[in-house]
Amino acid sequence: MNAEFEVVSRPDLPQEVVVQFTIIPGGLYGIPLTDSQYLDVIQIGSSINADFRDLERRIASFATPMLNTEANMGLSISPKETRLARFGTFTYDLNTREGLGTTGFGSPDPEIFALVLTYFDRAAEIRGIQNIEGEIADFNINVERAGLVWLKVKKKSKDHFSYSVLETPSGAFLLIQPQEPGYTEI
Repeated sequence: MNAEFEVVSRPDLPQEVVVQFTIIPGGLYGIPLTDSQYLDVIQIGSSINADFRDLERRIASFATPMLNTEANMGLSISPKETRLARFGTFTYDLNTREGLGTTGFGSPDPEIFALVLTYFDRAAEIRGIQNIEGEIADFNINVERAGLVWLKVKKKSKDHFSYSVLETPSGAFLLIQPQEPGYTEI
């Protein structure tokens, strides 16, 4: 997909990619602090065959109380003892091992901008507002049970996003926003 989230086809894009999930403990965003917890080679347009019971077991062991990091600024969690973690998603060219660009989960629902796969060890609430470089995100997350939880991100306006729990996940897919040709990450 391009920056406008339209499906793109370019001859320079690989048809086989490496998909990797790592774990970001103690928050909804941040730096992955684990090795691969899921690694597979897939064809573009095919299904990911992840065992979600196994993924839940793996992420649970890395969950921690919310960390005091820049990524969590402006957020509060209740109860404070809640342990949480998030899956970080990455894709690489199978042949060159170069990163393909921004990777995450998408939804067939046009009202949903993105999905985030998280883990909570109990029912919990996350509240808060973040303003990062002019982009505003508001969090109104009510987790009703322990386990894997899909969060939905809605785009309220160009620079305003809202996060909440997706009650009935259906049709989630991996979304890759490839780098533009000639782009070099610094």
